Amino acid sequence: MIYLLFGFYILIALLLLKEWTVFFDTDKEMSVQMRFFSQIILIFATILWPFIVPFAYRELLKFHQKHREVIRLLINLPDLKVIDTERLLKPTNPTPNLSRE
Repeated sequence: MIYLLFGFYILIALLLLKEWTVFFDTDKEMSVQMRFFSQIILIFATILWPFIVPFAYRELLKFHQKHREVIRLLINLPDLKVIDTERLLKPTNPTPNLSRE
């Protein structure tokens, strides 16, 4: 039974490390020093995930409660179409070339 729990702990830790690493890698504005500190924090967070994840989820719930109306509005927006402004700005009937040769 202890091996099953340890295997579950390691599996979740590796999955979280992968997700968190991808999240930090997408930030291209991070300096080398910030990347170093982020890697250290990722290692600690991965080891301590049973404590970190519940607190992070609690913060997520607080954020959702605080911004509930905006989130609901964004979810309920109809599918918006992107307008091709370049096509709209072009004249539909171009003026004829009046130059004489």
